[in-house]
Amino acid sequence: MTVGLQNGGPHYDSVGAGLTSVKIYGFRNGTVNLSPNIWNYKIGLEGEHLTIYEADGLDNVKWMSTSNPPKNQPLTWYKLPWT
Repeated sequence: MTVGLQNGGPHYDSVGAGLTSVKIYGFRNGTVNLSPNIWNYKIGLEGEHLTIYEADGLDNVKWMSTSNPPKNQPLTWYKLPWT
């Protein structure tokens, strides 16, 4: 998830920024509150960090095979109000 925060600069490691409270509305069971979870801001992509683009980096990931992969499932974007 990208939230458009700066990813560098002076005192980057000491400036507080990022997600604080997260609630998802519209589920069948009502609202899901994700705020109690620990959130952190990470730069980069996990695949880059694990170097899965290298031949020996493929072993850094636990790959799972499936005989029924998801099909015709679009990526869904949600508009969230930021206060």
